[in-house]
Amino acid sequence: MHRHMVAVHIFSKTIEMNKESRTKNSIRNILFGLLSTAINVAVSFVVRTALVKSLGIENLSLNGLFNEIISMLSLVEMGTGMAIIYSLYKPISENDEKKISQLMGLYRKAYHTIAIAIFIIGTAIMPFVHLLINEVDFSVSYIRIVFMLFVTMTASTYLFSFKISLLNADQKQYLVSLITALVHLIFVLIFVAALLVFKNFIIYLVLLIVESVVTNLILSVYVDRKYPFVDYREKLEESERKEVFTNIKNIFWKRVSGVITNSTDNILISVLVGTIQVGFYSNYALIYRVFRTLISKVTGGVAASIGNLSVTSDSKHNIEVLKRLTFIYYLFGMIAASGLMCVSESFVTIWLGEKYVMIDPAVYISVFILFLDISAKPLWQFLEVSGLFRMDKYIGLLGNIVNMVISVILGIRIGIIGIFIGTICAKFIEIVLKTFILYRNKFETNALSFYVFWLRILISYCALTIISYFAIRPWKVSEHLIVEFLVKGSISVCLALVTAVPLFIGGDEMKYCFKLLKHRG
Repeated sequence: MHRHMVAVHIFSKTIEMNKESRTKNSIRNILFGLLSTAINVAVSFVVRTALVKSLGIENLSLNGLFNEIISMLSLVEMGTGMAIIYSLYKPISENDEKKISQLMGLYRKAYHTIAIAIFIIGTAIMPFVHLLINEVDFSVSYIRIVFMLFVTMTASTYLFSFKISLLNADQKQYLVSLITALVHLIFVLIFVAALLVFKNFIIYLVLLIVESVVTNLILSVYVDRKYPFVDYREKLEESERKEVFTNIKNIFWKRVSGVITNSTDNILISVLVGTIQVGFYSNYALIYRVFRTLISKVTGGVAASIGNLSVTSDSKHNIEVLKRLTFIYYLFGMIAASGLMCVSESFVTIWLGEKYVMIDPAVYISVFILFLDISAKPLWQFLEVSGLFRMDKYIGLLGNIVNMVISVILGIRIGIIGIFIGTICAKFIEIVLKTFILYRNKFETNALSFYVFWLRILISYCALTIISYFAIRPWKVSEHLIVEFLVKGSISVCLALVTAVPLFIGGDEMKYCFKLLKHRG
């Protein structure tokens, strides 16, 4: 009896230590991620300004279009990274060095194959890529050279990035963030100088490739020193390899759905509306990317902790954490959306000039897509670490079909707004159905409470949009754009909180936020 009580005590202490370790690692990953994001945001706007002033909207349009085509090419990766990171959580928590070596050996072989495949497929697509471009006066040879530089940059990344995933799975995301930010900070000076002196997009892309290789080499050397026990010659047993490849197959369809939903808008805009419009939207997409990058750093910071939580805690605690995280992400999404709806026109005018401002409806609906992406992140993360890859893929395929049909039909009829509506429809389908399979198959309970939770999120967002559009957005604060930007920006934060708080006041999620603030204070 005494031995039993001791064992229970030791197990309880272990659980508490795991929770403390998860929290500590998550906070450290998030803080370093936010620091690197602040650096990257500043330099990204500097580089984009240099691109606009040196090369014009046409090259920006190519940049936006080819980035999305490359995202489609990255489907060759098939979800290998996600599947093996998922497989690494357990051996890392158990310090199983042999299993880590076996998985990393498989990972290296897979990613080297992927790098070759991307280059071959990109080369095969290259002769036809100019057919996607309208209203831009570039020679076919120039378009092909630029595209192949994008392909080369992507393929080279896969030669090293398999090692970085070991750091991510081991809750060392902060190191990746820090090293990446420091290298980028150095290279941005080279980028700007090259753009101002040579005014050549091809030289800029070559420098981007060099930066990518340097960053990955530094991280690769660090991983080799940090984990000297990893022997890439180790091989998994056949049954374990089969399980990993089953997960890869299922994740592939999930990735297909994600890419089609998130990475086809620029292609459709180019084909159905005009390539120049891709350039205008890409400026706003850069602003949106600031918020997406911020949230991805938070997501990356807590990913391994959620993976650990998923295998060590019960469903009740998992649901509690899911709701708390969703509420925190939702608050951030409300602040981001409010700010963008209220001050994006002033910001773009100050930054690039009035001629680069997009029409209000396109801005508002694209901001809503951003809001959904941010608020749904915790749901996506819990699905990924729960191993529900097989069921998840069918939801993505359904979303893809809806997205493409609606985007093409409405894109032809009403232009860029119709394409965005198709994306929103797909995201709604995914949120509803992914919630259902997570609650049914992982938590083994009814999902009604989470649907009600989301209903409150959408009601508060609608209130925010109405107030912003009819009261804040048309209000002329000052003749000076900077003053107007600062005043409306400050008001937008207050507006976001005023519309977010009432529907959640007194709830567990808000109490948890106050507890966090009190603890940090």
